[in-house]
Amino acid sequence: MTPRPCTWPDGGCGEPVIFVPSATTGRKMCLNAKPEKRVVVGEPVLGLDNHPVLVGGSGTAASEIALARVADVYTDHHSSCATWLARVGRERAAKAGRP
Repeated sequence: MTPRPCTWPDGGCGEPVIFVPSATTGRKMCLNAKPEKRVVVGEPVLGLDNHPVLVGGSGTAASEIALARVADVYTDHHSSCATWLARVGRERAAKAGRP
């Protein structure tokens, strides 16, 4: 995963981004290249090396046993890209009939 500058839309914001396939659809997701510390909630399970790991989003009855930990998390670039947010704002204004 080699970071490249954001260039879309309208020339982009220039911040480094990476593209990673989604686990569910396989479509590439545009993520900020630098991870942030966030709280992750999940179910405790034993990993391959017999150390506990967190698995999130299973929705089983065991999900009542949840643990939280701080982890490095990559975030969607569209949530922080000023150029993307400006484009969305223009499109919403145009749809509502405003200049």
